[in-house]
Amino acid sequence: MTLMARTSRSTKPDIAAVSGRLVHRPLGATGAAVSQVGLGTWPLAGNEGLPGYGVRNEAQAEATIRRALTGGVTIFDTADVYGDGYAEALLGISIAWESPSM
Repeated sequence: MTLMARTSRSTKPDIAAVSGRLVHRPLGATGAAVSQVGLGTWPLAGNEGLPGYGVRNEAQAEATIRRALTGGVTIFDTADVYGDGYAEALLGISIAWESPSM
């Protein structure tokens, strides 16, 4: 059983979580289905002399984003202050590479 299934608020495990598929839920009244789990990109930006996490590793950061995309993640948290815009640029490049139709 996955962590998501064990920590569910429901007393019954989420079948999608147990089977290894990422759960998607409706986003308000928009009708769009979004992943229940998102990826925060601040750690991927590194610090490079700016406030943040450790040293930048572009290859590892791109691999993390691509793995999230192929795993079904559709929510990404980013901001212009994450690595002075680096996280946003990296996310855009990775999405374009992985999903050109987006």
